[in-house]
Formats: sequence, structure tokens, C-alpha cells
Amino acid sequence: MPLTKWALWRSDIPFSMDLEDVASQSFQPHDEGEGLFGNGNSTIWFKFQIENLSRNNSLKLFLITDNGVHNANLHFFENNRWNILMAGGQTDYNQLAFKENFWAIPINIEAGSTQVFYFELYIQPGYQAPSHSILLVSPASEAIQRTNIRKGIAGIQNFNSFFLGCILIFALLTFIYYAANKDKAYLYYSLYLVCLFIFYIKNFEIENRSLIPFSFFAKWHSNIETLSTYASFAFYTQFIRYFLDIPDVSKRLNKLLNYVVWFFTAMLPLDLVVQMTLGSRTSLYLSRYLYIPFTLFSIYILFHLWKNKLSPYARFIIIGTLLLLLGIIPFRLAQTLDIEFAVAVWGSLRVFYMPWGGELYWYHTKTGLLLEMVCFMLGLAWKTKEERIELIQLASRLKMLENNHSNSTQSKKEVPPKTHELQIAQADSFLKKVENIIEGNYTSDQYSPYQLAADLNFSYSHCAHLIKKKTGLSISLYIQQFRLQRAKELLKSTDLPIKQVAYQSGFNNPAYFSRLFKETAGTSASDWRKNGNFQ
Repeated sequence: MPLTKWALWRSDIPFSMDLEDVASQSFQPHDEGEGLFGNGNSTIWFKFQIENLSRNNSLKLFLITDNGVHNANLHFFENNRWNILMAGGQTDYNQLAFKENFWAIPINIEAGSTQVFYFELYIQPGYQAPSHSILLVSPASEAIQRTNIRKGIAGIQNFNSFFLGCILIFALLTFIYYAANKDKAYLYYSLYLVCLFIFYIKNFEIENRSLIPFSFFAKWHSNIETLSTYASFAFYTQFIRYFLDIPDVSKRLNKLLNYVVWFFTAMLPLDLVVQMTLGSRTSLYLSRYLYIPFTLFSIYILFHLWKNKLSPYARFIIIGTLLLLLGIIPFRLAQTLDIEFAVAVWGSLRVFYMPWGGELYWYHTKTGLLLEMVCFMLGLAWKTKEERIELIQLASRLKMLENNHSNSTQSKKEVPPKTHELQIAQADSFLKKVENIIEGNYTSDQYSPYQLAADLNFSYSHCAHLIKKKTGLSISLYIQQFRLQRAKELLKSTDLPIKQVAYQSGFNNPAYFSRLFKETAGTSASDWRKNGNFQ
């Protein structure tokens, strides 16, 4: 029983218009054959009437909408007042007119009566989906529709559950890794995943209302969406800075990324002000136009990093981030250009209905996030492997220096401290110059490899190449080697607590110093001092 002939519609009625004013508006006939396509942040109104029902008992019908409609309200005048029945995926669960089917509204009409209805379809900001038909059907037809919808939703539920489970597991593992290593990169990545979980939990709840009936996120998702998005951008940018050692790679790029972090941090209170003054719809509308330029800017940064940071683990992160951005770009462009789209294959893909005809399939943003997380784990594994190899080289290097020092003390009564720490420096003027610069700065925990390169009047990449060629170590590990040598001298010649030894050797984190010392020396700093392992 389609809405034809006696159905009228209008799509340009303001959001704020009262129902009495809506009822006074002129509507135009709706032809079901034309279909109905709703763009984000719009409202479509239908006016129709049911009359002259020749049944002995009341007739129970269902008003059916497409599942692309996110809010649907049926208004009718009865008992001297306007009444409302609600449907749609974003409607509060306890307010649904028919909880067994989010997109159906039951209508009871007495035989022989005539009733006028106003049907309001609200397309949520950020969503665009085709709504093909609005039908009045029998209970049997509704049951068939409900079964078909549930089959599709079951797949989306499974994918959402898998996706959110992956986010939680990755966030937990990353935080554990941060707790063990005290590396800020992993803290920021875990916070980024928490923001994603907050952003996407609304989808899980909307499709799993039998499990989560309180509809908190469904009710407040518009407010949470922009805040969690800005926070996730800020945390992920910080993760990139620390994980790829941007402060050591490029001072200019590091400053640029710092500006990005401050921008999205400032957007959090600004967005709250917009929501409180202009509403969440305006907040979502404004944020949509930030995504495209920021995404293009991010791709530029990734290509710049690709040229300057050639470590395999860095490339894993760059590829993962690029895969994520390539999942976002078509979605945001479709929103901006008002191109209709819907989800497909359990929500892992999107189908875009092109203006010139045809359909374009592309992977969903959630699929891009999963690919990014896989690349992150590969990058983490590779970086851990590289760090382990460099630590072994560092331990071997320190052992060699200790042996050289032991041999030199047997032939000389006293050797000045500054002439025996790094014997290889005596044979190479470049390393001797490097040693002298580090000697004057190593106690500052803020002294970075980038600053060392600047003090040598070399580019960072050239300086890193020379030190790697001559010592087999990166700049960071070469400075660590120097600091560990100084720490061992303090352990040997003073009774300072381990914590003070760490600080005076240029380590701002005593726990990290203790772990590094044990990994390179094979024993803890306190045991090394206690047992007199000075050779």
C-alpha cells in the first residue's frame, strides 16, 4: 500500500517551525516512482490521509521508511491535541513507537474514520543515504521487512563488534607498552584509540539496542562526534611526532606539527562554545569543512616524511596513515558535494551513488582504521627489533671501551677522565669534535640529536650518516653511550643515589635509566656498583 496520489510532500520547511505552522503550508504531490533522496542536515515532510476504511474492527497498519532515515516522527491530531509516534535509528530507544523495528511506526485506525497525518523525516548531519519508498503495509509485510533488515544489521553488528574489540585490545596493548617503556608515543597512540572508541561506540549501540537500552551515545552522539574527532587528531599528530622522532629529523616540520596539535586542542573548547550557542548541527556542519584541507595537508606531511625518514618502521606508519586518509577522503568529499552513499558488506565498504550514474565502492573509514592499526603493529615490531639490535651494539661498544680503559690503567698510573671514555675519538678528529660537544651538553636532558647536528653545522641526515658509518650507532644511541659512560664513572667514584646518578648523567627518567643500564651492562646499576664491576 504505497503512499501515492493522496500523499503530499515538502522539503524546505525550517527545522524550528511549529507543527501548527507546518500544517498551514502548501504541499506538492509525491510520485513514488521518483524515489526520495535525502541529504544530510535536512528535513522532509509528508502529509497524507487515510479515509473510508470499511472494516468492522480497527485496522492496524505499519508506516515503513528506509533504514537510511535516522529520525522519523509521525504527527496526528487526536483528542484535541497533537500526538507523535517516533521511529529511526537515532531515536531514543524508550521513545520508539515500535521497538521491534526501528524504521516502522504502527498506526491504529478505526473503521470508517478519516485521519490526516504529518510525517517528518530528519536526515542527520554527516549522513547521506537514499530513502526509496515510504509505505503503509500490513503486519505480515512488516514482519518480512523486519527479517530482511535484521539480516543486514546482523552483519553490521558483527563487524562493529569486531572493530571495537580490536580498538580496545590495541589500546590496552599500547598502554601496557607505554607503561613498560615510558615512551610518550605509545601513550598518545592509546589515547587516540580511546577517542576512536568513544566516537564509534554510538554505532555499536544504535545497532545493538537490545544489549544497550539506555541510548546515551545515540542521544548525545552529535555532541561527542566533533569533540572526539578533534581530540583524536591531536593525539595522533603527537604520536607521529614522537614515534618517528620528528624533533630530531626536522625542526621546521616539528614546529609545524606542534601548530597542528595546538590548533585541534584549541578547537575543543571552541567547539563546546559553538554547540552551546549555535547547536550541535552547526558544529558538525562547520567541522565537515575542516576535514578536507586537513586531510590534504596530512598527505603532504606524509610524503615529506617519506623522503626524509627512510627507516622501514617509519614507512609502515606512513603507509598506515595514508591508508586511513584514503578511506576518509571519498567520504568527506561525498558529504561536501552532496553525493549520496550508503554502507555495504557489513559496513566494511561504502557505495557512492555517482551523479552521472553508476555506483563506486570504496573501503569504509573503519576498514581504513583497521589497516592503520595493522601497519602500526608492524612498525612497532620493526622498531623494537631495530632498537634491540642497537642496544646489543651499544652493550658491545661499552664493553670494548671498558676493556680499553682497563688495559690503559695497567700501563699508566693515572689517566685524565676526558682522555679514556671513548678511545676511538683519539683516532678520528670528527668523533673527537663530537665528543667535545657532547661533553659540554650531555647533562641536559633536553639536548637532542638535532641540536648536536646543528652544533656541528651539519644537516641532521649527514651527521647521522657519518656517526653511523664510524660507530655503527645512531646519534641517539651514541649520546646514550656517552651518558652511560659518565653514569658508570659516577657509580664508581661517588656514593650518589642511583636516581641522582641518572639525573647528573643526562637522563630525566631514572626508571628508563635503570632499564637501559641493565640491558647494556647485564646487571642493575646498584649491583654493578656493589659488586665492583668496574672492568
